[in-house]
Amino acid sequence: MSTPKHLPAWYDAGNPIAPTATQWATLTESERRAVCAALPIEVEHDFMSEGDAHARAVLESAEMLTNHFGGGGSGPRRFYLGKSLMVYYPGEAGFAPDLFLVFDVEDHDRNSYVVSAEGRPLDFVLEVISEGDAKKDLVRNVARYARLGIPEYFVLDLNRRRLHGFRLPPGSTVYQPLLPQLGRFTSDVLGLHLGMEGRRLRFYVGEAAVPTAREVRERIQASLDETAESLRLEAQRAETEAQRAETEAQRAETEAQRAETEAQRAETEAQRAAEAMQRVAELERRLAQLTRPEPA
Repeated sequence: MSTPKHLPAWYDAGNPIAPTATQWATLTESERRAVCAALPIEVEHDFMSEGDAHARAVLESAEMLTNHFGGGGSGPRRFYLGKSLMVYYPGEAGFAPDLFLVFDVEDHDRNSYVVSAEGRPLDFVLEVISEGDAKKDLVRNVARYARLGIPEYFVLDLNRRRLHGFRLPPGSTVYQPLLPQLGRFTSDVLGLHLGMEGRRLRFYVGEAAVPTAREVRERIQASLDETAESLRLEAQRAETEAQRAETEAQRAETEAQRAETEAQRAETEAQRAAEAMQRVAELERRLAQLTRPEPA
């Protein structure tokens, strides 16, 4: 079988291995693109569905890291977060971690992550054990990821509700197991703490838990509900004040009408009094005339 166009002659489709650093350096740009495209995007004979709990743990971890570092390039540092994506180190067969993070690379869709093409190795890997082979993650991957130079590696064991952490000392190819402090591990790579909350993995900034997407939505909804309730109460308060003002206005109008009536009554009484006084004066004048003596 002939080698497809642009693929180097040494590339073996039956045993797909990423080119070594030396081989990569000799390739043209078209050959590099061809090799990256030819590398498989799934691990044959190494896939096992581990159920909803496994998927949820991976998804929530990705959400927390995205919320912390800022998705869509909104954070202070570029990063890429891969989930079950094939990764190829120079001269190595591919592998697909449940979750990995790489700093200082662009966040865009990828079919695989080829270290030579990206120019950056993985910074952090998380594997989740649910129904799969625990030895794969706690034995074989511990040796493999250390040999590849991945600085930090964590394993979440859902069934045992345990978290395992490993860090690579400078210049070493053997991981040093991490010990939790007050139930939490420290990730120097992420600048975060990791701990268990029941069967769930949580990331912490100090004592504050980094929220998942669902928790962010719930907080936003709670804030919206609180704002809506506050506006409703303000509307009720405004309506009550308007009703009180209307009642006061009606009372004032009633008082004004009463005052006007009283004024009219007073005016009428004054007129009556004046008329009465005039009649009295007229009577007194007539009486004076009647009682005046006749001239002699």
